[in-house]
Amino acid sequence: MMKRILLLSMALLALVVGRTTATTYDVSGDLSTLQNVTLQTGDVINLTADVTKSLTIPETVTELTINGNDHSWMTATGLTIILTGTIKLNLKDITIQANGHSQSAIDLVKSGDYTIHSRGDVTLKGWNALIIHSGVSGILTISGSDICFESIAEQAINGYYGHGVHIHSGFQVIIEATAPVFKSAIGHGFYYENNYYNKEEKIIIRGNSAPVFETAAKVNKAGLYMHLSSLEVSTSGNTTFRATNRSAASTVGGLMVGDTLDVTGMTGTLTAEVSGSATAMTSNRGGFYIVGDIGTNGKINMNGYYAMSGRSYIHTNAPISISSNYVGIESPFELNHKNAHLTVSSTNIALRTSSKIIKGKVSVSGSIGQYGSALEIEEEGILHIAADSTAKLNVNTSSSYPGANSITNRGTLVIEGTFENNDSIVNKGLISNLGVITNNSSFTNDTTGVIHNGTQPQLLSLRTAPTPPAIINAYGATLTNVGDIYLYNGELTNNGALINTALGEITGSGTISNTGISDKPATLTNQPGGVIGTKDETSPGIQNNTNATLTNNGILFSTLNASGGTYTGNAIDTYVKVDGEQSGTLSTGASVTFENIELYGFDENVEGYRTEVLDEAGEVIGAMEAELIDDVLTLKLTGSMAVGTHNVSIKVYKGEDSYFISAPFAIQVTAVDTAYHTISLIVTDGITCDYATGSHTIAEGDHLFLSFFPEEASLTAADILFLIDGVETAFNASVDGRGGSYILNPIEKDLDVVIALREYPVTLPEIEGLTITTSGKAIYGQPFTFTISSPTLDLSAMKVFVNGEELTANALRAESYTYTIAKVEGPIVITLEGYTTGHASLATGKIRVAMDNGQLTIDNEMANAVDIAIYSVTGQNVVQLRGLRGSKTVALPAGVYVVRAGTQTWKVMVND
Repeated sequence: MMKRILLLSMALLALVVGRTTATTYDVSGDLSTLQNVTLQTGDVINLTADVTKSLTIPETVTELTINGNDHSWMTATGLTIILTGTIKLNLKDITIQANGHSQSAIDLVKSGDYTIHSRGDVTLKGWNALIIHSGVSGILTISGSDICFESIAEQAINGYYGHGVHIHSGFQVIIEATAPVFKSAIGHGFYYENNYYNKEEKIIIRGNSAPVFETAAKVNKAGLYMHLSSLEVSTSGNTTFRATNRSAASTVGGLMVGDTLDVTGMTGTLTAEVSGSATAMTSNRGGFYIVGDIGTNGKINMNGYYAMSGRSYIHTNAPISISSNYVGIESPFELNHKNAHLTVSSTNIALRTSSKIIKGKVSVSGSIGQYGSALEIEEEGILHIAADSTAKLNVNTSSSYPGANSITNRGTLVIEGTFENNDSIVNKGLISNLGVITNNSSFTNDTTGVIHNGTQPQLLSLRTAPTPPAIINAYGATLTNVGDIYLYNGELTNNGALINTALGEITGSGTISNTGISDKPATLTNQPGGVIGTKDETSPGIQNNTNATLTNNGILFSTLNASGGTYTGNAIDTYVKVDGEQSGTLSTGASVTFENIELYGFDENVEGYRTEVLDEAGEVIGAMEAELIDDVLTLKLTGSMAVGTHNVSIKVYKGEDSYFISAPFAIQVTAVDTAYHTISLIVTDGITCDYATGSHTIAEGDHLFLSFFPEEASLTAADILFLIDGVETAFNASVDGRGGSYILNPIEKDLDVVIALREYPVTLPEIEGLTITTSGKAIYGQPFTFTISSPTLDLSAMKVFVNGEELTANALRAESYTYTIAKVEGPIVITLEGYTTGHASLATGKIRVAMDNGQLTIDNEMANAVDIAIYSVTGQNVVQLRGLRGSKTVALPAGVYVVRAGTQTWKVMVND
C-alpha cells in the first residue's frame, strides 16, 4: 500500500484523483488539509500528533479507519468528525475531543446505517460525544471493545445539557461492544429523545456486551433516558445504569424506559442504582414495562431513593431485587409469571401504589400502601413477609388517606416475620402466619378465607417460628371472621373488637386472650351459628380478662377462664352438631334425615324441644320443618324452594328465651341425586398429610386440598413423590422446598392419589463373613434387587425375610443368592435365618450351581463323579444326572426347583 504525506505539494496531491486502491494518510496539525483529498472506502488515517478542526467524511465512503499512535494514546483535540452517509468507522487507540458549546466528537447528519467500531482504547468527548440530528433515520451499531462516550459539558447553557450520546429520533441503536461506557456530568449518559412512538426506534444490547450508562447530574437526568422508545437486553454480560452524586429533588435516575424493557434471553445481571437519595428506575412519561422471560442466570437489581417507578407489567422469571431507603416501588405494577420472585426491601415504603400479584411471589420488607393504594393478590400469587423482616399496611394510622389502603388476598399471604395492618385486609385465600400479625384497623377473613396461625403442615415452608405465632387485634381495630381460623399452638389476642360470624370457625390447639387495656375495653362476640373450638380436640382456651366482654350466642366449646372479664349469652359448651349424609331427594313434601347428632349440654331426652330451621341470615325458613328426637334430625320441605344448595342452621329451644344454634350445614334441593366420587388416598410412612390414608368421598364438582411434608427434618419437597392415577404430578405450590400442596379441583371422577417419599431407607443385617450388595435405590413403586454372598458361610438352608415376610431367590449360585422386591412401598428391613458357619462341600473341591435365563448350569469341580437330582416343589423328580463330571447345562420351564447333589441342596427359581 502506498503511503501519502499530507504536506506534499498540490501537484502531487492531484495524482490521487481517480485512484482505485485504498490509501494511508499520516496526519498531524491541521486536519482540514484532508478536505483537498477525495477520501475513498478503505482509506486509513493515522494521527501522528494532535490535530484540530473538523473532518467531513463524504457520503460515498462506506468504511474508514482512523488510528492514533500505535504505541500511545493519541489525542485529537478540537476535532469533529461529520458522518454524512452509510459508513463503518474504525477507531483505534485514540481520544477524539471537540471543544466548545454544542460541538461533538462525532456528528451524524444524514440517514443511513452506521457502525462505530473500536479496536483499542477509544474515547469520544464533546458537548455530546456523539449526536444524531433530528430528521434522519437508520441503524447505528456500536461494536468492538473499550470505547467511551463522554460529555465534557460542566454546566447547562441556555437550558441545553451535554450528554454522552444524544439521539433525537428515527434511529435503532445496537450495542454489542464488549465494555462501552456512556457518561455525563450534567446530562444523561445516553439520551434517546424520541417524541413519536415507533416500535423500530429502540436500543438493543446484545452479545457479551457489558455496558455502563452513568450520569453524575444532580437533578432530572438518567444513566439511560428513553422517552417513547423500547430497550431490549439479551446480553450475557452485566448491564449497569447508574446515577451518582444525586439530590433529593431528582426525578430520574439510573434508567428511564418510556415503553418496553424486554429482557428475553438475558443471562447476565441488569443493575439500576443511585447513590444518594434519588430514583434508580423511573418513568414519568408512558410507563416502565418488563415483558420478556429471561434465562435462569439472569438477575435484575434496583437500588435507590425511589428504586422503581412507572406503571410496570412484570412477566419475567428473573429474580428481581429492589432495595431503597425511601420507596421501593413507587408506581403501580402487575406481576404475572408463576416463577417470578420480586424481593422489595425498604426502611420506609416498599410498595406505594395499587398493584396486582397475578402469578408469582413478592417478598416484602417495609410498608405497603400510601395515597389510597389497593394491593390485590390473585389465586396464583404469593405475598411473602420474610423471616426477620417487618412489613406494614400503610405507614401509620395518621396517613393522609386513612382506610383507603387495602390488601385483598385471593391467593396466599405468608408471614414469617412481622406484619402490621393499619388499614384494611380482606382475606379470601390463605394466610399462613408463622410470625406476628398486628391488626390496628379493619381485618376481614371472608367466607373462602383460611388463616393458619402456627406450624401446621401447609403449602409453605416451616421454619423456627416465634413461640407462639401471634395474631394481635389491637384496640380500636375490628377483626371479622366469616371463614376459618386455625390456631396451631398459636395465640390470638384481642384488645379491640373480635367478631366471629354465623359462618365463622375458630379452631385448633392455641389460645385466645380477650383483654382490655386500661380504660380501653375489648369485646369478643360469637354470633349465632359461629363456632369457637371443638369438643373432641384440644381447643383454644379463652382467657376473658380485665375490662373485656365475651358475648356468646353461638357454639363455644372452650373453657372460660375469666379474670375480671364479663360474660354474657348462652352457656359455654352447649351446642347442637349435625353430622351424617343426606339420604334421598329433598323436594316439596320430601324429608331428609341426619343421624349422629351430637347433643351436648341438653337434658338426656330432648324430645319435645322446639326446633326451627334458619337460613344464612338467621331468619326462619317457613317452607322447611325440623324435628329433633334423640340423635336423629329430620328436615321436611313443606313448600317450594329454589333448586340448589342452601346453608341452614338448626335452632333448638330449651325454653322461650334459652336456645342453641348449630353450625351451618348444606342442604341440597334437587330432583337428581348428587354424584359423588371416591378419592383413594395412600400416604406412606415418612410423610405427614392433613388427610389420612383411605377412601374419601367428595361431591362432584367439589375440591380437595392436600398439604404434606416429609417428617424427616433433613428432607425437602424434592424428596416427595406425588402420583395421581399412577402419573407423577407437580405440586400446585412449593415454597422454600420444605413441603407441598395440591388442589384436586374440580373432582369429576374417582381418583387414586399417592403421596410417598421417593427413596426409602434399607436396613441390612451385619453378619461377619457375609456380603449384601444392592442395585440402585429403594424408590417407591419400583423393584429393588439385592444379592447375598459369602465365601465362608453355608447359605444353602438360608431363609431371607423382608419386613418379616419370607422372600424367594430369583437367581442362585452356590455362594451367591439374588432377590427382587417387586414393588417398594416403604422402608425395607432385611433379616436372615438358617445360614451356618463352614462352607458346604463334598470330599474335595466344590459343586457350583448357577441359574441364568432359564438355563441351570451345574459345575462339579470334585475329583469324583456325583449323582445330581432336580425336583419340583411337589417332590416330582424332573431331571436325573448320574455320574456327573465337569459341567452340565439343563433347560427348565418357569417354576421353583430343588437341586440335590450328595448332601448339598439348593432352591432355584426360574422366571419366564
